[in-house]
Amino acid sequence: MLLYSWDGGLDVCVDLTGSSPLTQTGMVDFIPGQAVIDAAQRKRGKYMAKCAAIGYGFLPFSFSSLGELEADAVTLLKRILKFSMAQDIRARAAVHIFNRIGFTIAKGVEAHIVSQLPSNLL
Repeated sequence: MLLYSWDGGLDVCVDLTGSSPLTQTGMVDFIPGQAVIDAAQRKRGKYMAKCAAIGYGFLPFSFSSLGELEADAVTLLKRILKFSMAQDIRARAAVHIFNRIGFTIAKGVEAHIVSQLPSNLL
């Protein structure tokens, strides 16, 4: 997703990434929120320099199947809310924006869960 004039006038690429902490190999060392942090770090390593090379910023939007959000995702959502309030966007429009974001997250979580099912169940 591309946000125009987002960060001090800089266009920013946003990468939505869903993960499931339940697919970690070592559940013994499970740390809540670690899956979203790791996914965001992988995306930063993969895309930040590429986006900067073409004049864009980069922001990972990492969420998990347990409903966790990485810090940058929370910051992005708060900024969207603040923008909608500052621009006096009607409450229905703001609700629509957050419903679309929620739907996108749910769709990503569903796809991830289905991809982990044994093929004989599909």
